[in-house]
Amino acid sequence: MTSVDNAAAATEYRAARQRMVDLAAALGAAHAERVVGACPAWTVKDLFSHVTGIAVDLAAGNRPQGDPQVWVDRQVAERSPRSLAEVVDEWQAAGPSFEAMIEARPDRLWGLAY
Repeated sequence: MTSVDNAAAATEYRAARQRMVDLAAALGAAHAERVVGACPAWTVKDLFSHVTGIAVDLAAGNRPQGDPQVWVDRQVAERSPRSLAEVVDEWQAAGPSFEAMIEARPDRLWGLAY
């Protein structure tokens, strides 16, 4: 990948994050508990908890060990007491560091921008 591609992967992730953040801002509290059609075991807040957890964990060097589902389940469970707005705020705070990681290693992290 070229350096242009490196920046593009991070830019795409940032744009996707912002689109999701904008959607979350438009939702009322009741919608945070709606089931996500593509992820029927998760609510909207669970999905945001997962994508937030990915950014926070990977930026901290916390990668899945063994069964990745355990890692994912922990991300969602840790954020379950929080509101959707609080989870989104955490993602917004973690986003720039994670985007820098994507830009530095798009060969390893490009799938998260997809």
